[in-house]
Amino acid sequence: MSYKKVVALFFTALLFVGICLLILDIIGLIIPLRNDSVISVDKLYFKSDITITSEAQLYNEIIRNIDESDEQYVSKVNTAINRGIRHYWEKDELNKYNVSVPIYENWLLYLRYGDKAYEYCDYRKGIERAIGLCSQHAIIVVGLLESKGFNAKIVGLEGHVVATVLVNGKWWILDPDFGVVIPYSIKEIENNPIVISNFYLSRGYSVEIVGTLIKAYSIEGNTVVSVVDYIGMWECLFERISYILIWVVPLLLILAFFINKLLTNKY
Repeated sequence: MSYKKVVALFFTALLFVGICLLILDIIGLIIPLRNDSVISVDKLYFKSDITITSEAQLYNEIIRNIDESDEQYVSKVNTAINRGIRHYWEKDELNKYNVSVPIYENWLLYLRYGDKAYEYCDYRKGIERAIGLCSQHAIIVVGLLESKGFNAKIVGLEGHVVATVLVNGKWWILDPDFGVVIPYSIKEIENNPIVISNFYLSRGYSVEIVGTLIKAYSIEGNTVVSVVDYIGMWECLFERISYILIWVVPLLLILAFFINKLLTNKY
């Protein structure tokens, strides 16, 4: 086979790959990341876990009213995420509910993480998918509140993840997975973990669950970090860039074919 034919085949292959990737991207625009059956998952950790049944409804719930105080708004956001994001991480159904990233959603993330459970750094993607563990709930709350001008961070406990937000000069703890707002800082709670009891008990959680949470809030191992530090700077950066590259790469591959064809015809 001549050199020219090899080159022609190579660039034809680039064209084919580029078109296939572009088709995947277009499919990703058509098929939503959220599987609507997420609202009727039969394996539940919490009863009535999701009562906000659409992405649009959730965003409507977090619109801030003119007369709403910071305290009221922070509580409203926490409640909205609790009602709109399902607690779910069953290994046998990661693909069904897109807990792992579908290839059509982002083929770069798919190639990097495969069928592994994936937590979105971008809170908007977390809201769109509407499913995840306590850490994904916390990431969504922190990202959302930061977008509204609040200072918020992730709090890693022993076996649980919550958020903390600065409200009028005082740090509060938000637990969107359980739907609980605690108007105390993590330091105050560490010094007196029993203070969380009434906030969880009033939400209907059992004494046994509250006891486990009290242990989780104990001072040993608690960390307060940004979303980027929690997930990893490079992971968050890769996620952000990948949503650009999934379009740029196939277009460049297709462009390379036509540039080669133009130069071949010219010479």
